[in-house]
Amino acid sequence: MVEVIFCVGIAASGKTTWARGQEKNGYYVLDSDAVREELYGDATCQDNPEKVFNLIYSRGKEILRAGGSIILCSTNLTMKYRVHAIKIFKQVRPDAIIRAVVFNTPLEVCREQNQMRNRQVPDWLFMKQIKTLQLPVYEEGFDRIQVVNNYGNLKVEEIKREIADKVLDYGSQKNKHHSLTLYEHNMKCWFTAESKHLDEDICLACYLHDYGKAYTATYWPEKDDDCHYPNHAAVGAYLALNAGFDYHVALLVNYHMFPYTDSHTQEIWSKKLGTNLWNELLLVHECDEAAH
Repeated sequence: MVEVIFCVGIAASGKTTWARGQEKNGYYVLDSDAVREELYGDATCQDNPEKVFNLIYSRGKEILRAGGSIILCSTNLTMKYRVHAIKIFKQVRPDAIIRAVVFNTPLEVCREQNQMRNRQVPDWLFMKQIKTLQLPVYEEGFDRIQVVNNYGNLKVEEIKREIADKVLDYGSQKNKHHSLTLYEHNMKCWFTAESKHLDEDICLACYLHDYGKAYTATYWPEKDDDCHYPNHAAVGAYLALNAGFDYHVALLVNYHMFPYTDSHTQEIWSKKLGTNLWNELLLVHECDEAAH
């Protein structure tokens, strides 16, 4: 069986350690940092990423043609990149099994692991990467999606409590579209879903959907006096995984803002995400609107 595995995770989340552990099983690891080191003498160099990934694609296709399996060890956080890479490799091996391995590693653990590395990334990079997260969906071309939990010495219940306390303490959303506090809004959204007797995962997504706002509050005084929350859905999805919620719940949190877009964008994303997930997102959207 020929397989292509996409590691999906932020820096220092454990991707390389996991990937190298699979080499004994016959997998070839294509590490973007190693390629940067090879090309530029510096694994942190971000020059000409197209050159880096074209070399990875070329080597990957060669391995697949020879009947080998590969692991793409880079962040792979965005759907656009993953879909592009899957198309390239499927052209070479249409029979290849495509798997996503999502690394659920709390930020605190990533920071600790970063400190133990010879090549450390700046602390600001972690949140920047989390804000770009688009969790993999089967419609991208995946045959299997799995989650690898890496909690270090942390306990899930401690993480869940810490996140809930931060949301509870946040208070007003400081935005003209919301009269309720952040906690009250999430609770009302959840109660609305419960009153409609919606699926449990949808109810949980309603409860968690705006948790990322407590971590992304931003003011743009040149625009208005409101507080804005850029990429809060991506951050919320990461928090949902960290807190031990099901992957499907995290998906609903991750993509819950797309029903707020224009009709053309909605049509595009309904195809990208699939009919079932999109219809569930519309239900979350209804409850979200009712909780304003």
